Amino acid sequence: MTAVFMISLSVLVLPFDATGYDEIDKVLVRRNVMITVVTSPLNRKAKSDDVRVYLNPTGLDQHTRDGGYVDKCPTYMPDLTCFSLSNYLAFFGPDPGLLMRNSIKLGLKGYPYLYSRSTATTILSTDDCVFCLYTRLERDCGTL
Repeated sequence: MTAVFMISLSVLVLPFDATGYDEIDKVLVRRNVMITVVTSPLNRKAKSDDVRVYLNPTGLDQHTRDGGYVDKCPTYMPDLTCFSLSNYLAFFGPDPGLLMRNSIKLGLKGYPYLYSRSTATTILSTDDCVFCLYTRLERDCGTL
């Protein structure tokens, strides 16, 4: 028999409207909260109008590849408890399900950021910490 661990998290929904291209949003995500980013169905009218969302969960001491320091969420710095080595899970859709099988690892054990074409993408911290989600709605040029 396999043990199933259920977690109970609150959900924070971040909607993007159909006109907010290239606008950057920075959202503070508290402990025990998962954030679901939702794009407007109006963005899906035609194939050429398709969009993607850039999602980058960030914490304290976020560094660049060349050794520099990136402060993507300066307003929230006093509240952040996640570090750049923290781990996150991402799911395409609003609900990760009980077993969280179709997750994508972000952070230390995975990719540093994610592009999503899904109408709903959910991200949560597996390290039980407060992080900032840095997001941007972009026109999709067909390549990632």
